[in-house]
Amino acid sequence: MIKKRILWISEASFLNTGFAVLSRYIINALYQTGKYEIAEFGSYAKTSDPRAMQIPWKFYGAIPEDHQTDAKQRYNQSVYGQFGETLFPHVCLDFRPDIVCDVRDFWMCNFEAQSPFRKYFKLLWMPTVDGEPQKEEWLDSYSHADAIITYSEYGKRTIERESKTKVNIVGVGKPGVAHEVFRPLSKAAVRKTLGIPEDENIILTVMRNQRRKLFPDLINDFKAFLLHCVKNDRLDIATKTKLYLHTSYPDVGFDIARLIMQSGVSQSIYVTYMCKNCGKFYASRFVGEVAVCRHCGSISAFMPNTQHGVTRENLADIYNAADLYIQYSICEGFGCPIAEAKACGIPAMSIAYSASAEQVEAPGCIALKVGKFFYEPVIETEQMRALPDSKDTVAKLYGFFTSELATKKAMGHSAMKDALENYTLARCAKVFEKALDELYTPPQDGTWLNPQPIHVPMDTRVPHGFESNSQFLDHCIHNIIGDDSLKQSYFKTERLKALNVGYIGAKTGPSNMQRRPYGTQEAIQEMIVIAQNIQGHEKMRLDKFFNNESKLNWTQV
Repeated sequence: MIKKRILWISEASFLNTGFAVLSRYIINALYQTGKYEIAEFGSYAKTSDPRAMQIPWKFYGAIPEDHQTDAKQRYNQSVYGQFGETLFPHVCLDFRPDIVCDVRDFWMCNFEAQSPFRKYFKLLWMPTVDGEPQKEEWLDSYSHADAIITYSEYGKRTIERESKTKVNIVGVGKPGVAHEVFRPLSKAAVRKTLGIPEDENIILTVMRNQRRKLFPDLINDFKAFLLHCVKNDRLDIATKTKLYLHTSYPDVGFDIARLIMQSGVSQSIYVTYMCKNCGKFYASRFVGEVAVCRHCGSISAFMPNTQHGVTRENLADIYNAADLYIQYSICEGFGCPIAEAKACGIPAMSIAYSASAEQVEAPGCIALKVGKFFYEPVIETEQMRALPDSKDTVAKLYGFFTSELATKKAMGHSAMKDALENYTLARCAKVFEKALDELYTPPQDGTWLNPQPIHVPMDTRVPHGFESNSQFLDHCIHNIIGDDSLKQSYFKTERLKALNVGYIGAKTGPSNMQRRPYGTQEAIQEMIVIAQNIQGHEKMRLDKFFNNESKLNWTQV
């Protein structure tokens, strides 16, 4: 039996990011079935990365090798090169995927849907849905994917409602937890490892230092909680409660150092340090970007990041050191740390909005009220986002820490039960396996190995006499690009709007937009470039498989 060829694209599975960990588990589960030929295309790594040698499936890195001069230049010039855009065509030609899978944010993976090679593979996405309304561009791309798996029930409901059920949603992933790693451990033992006194109350958050994570609000509301304890004569709680920020610094979000030092409660805030010299990790007050390791004495301790982070086992220790987990962010596509904390028997609280709501509206958890909704600007997502009701957060923190120990233990047990029943990586892998098995993939002699090139018309004469810009665009799409499916797509909608107003918004990055003039000449020139790109890719394919003299070698890309 011919095995389906699966190309999995995400952040390199040997990293410690959320996407990487999810990918590592699912790829391995699929690989263990023996039913597929699998290759991985990983961001933030090179093909030659030594860590890639430890995985049994084929690995391609999104970062070009040092000797690949032209590829490095294209990579550096592309905003989306880091996500795989520039090397994707060459990976496709080397591996010939029947199905391409991706579990990242839309803007990280849309190049797959726009690829000139799109006709040759099926597309299975699991995009994060962390708010509403969804952009028309996203819904259009989802509708053209062969299958969509959502992270959450919230994501499924949102896409179905806003796309009017035009998107083929084949399952809900609920990525979940590796329960063999994230499980209850001895609190006394892990606190000893971390250097945390046994009698302290620990409020933990595990969030990357990004803009959408509300670190300033969390620190301010933690301070308000301590003051509330003092006002209510609970000095015992105020003096023994610590906020533990397991995050990265510096990073792309906030100046964590300034937030802590200016908070007025820096003595009650922990961060994680790990040592490059001895490899130990521990909790400590913030003492600088680089610190003296408390274990070996070398000046080599730092706050973990995506490239150099603690192991999953270490992270399980950190969760188990907590009394309460809190996720404070304007939105979540899933909120994996919430599920991981719950699996360790730690009660969790989060703002009751987007995908995290369904996790904390479960037994053993605490749903925080939304204090205010706001909309992000056009250069970001234009979606509705949530800010917490600070008074509600303070009240619920106080309620938790003044409750009986038996109540807290019962909450932890209920939270763990919910995680075990509803959030498992094994379940998520089965959802993908089912979707892959049900996707029909034609024989490759009709796709990658078809010797007939795609016919791309190139009638570039300027058309005249059309009654509307819509008719003009239909003519150009048919006669220049040669793909009539674009007549009913976001591609045409945006260009029609641009012709009507005289300009188009050009993206210069995930959150950057610039206007440029757009008229009939610009439309024709843009479509010529698209047609030439399709023809160029077709030449690469035909040279690779049907012309031995000009066959491409992956190592020469």
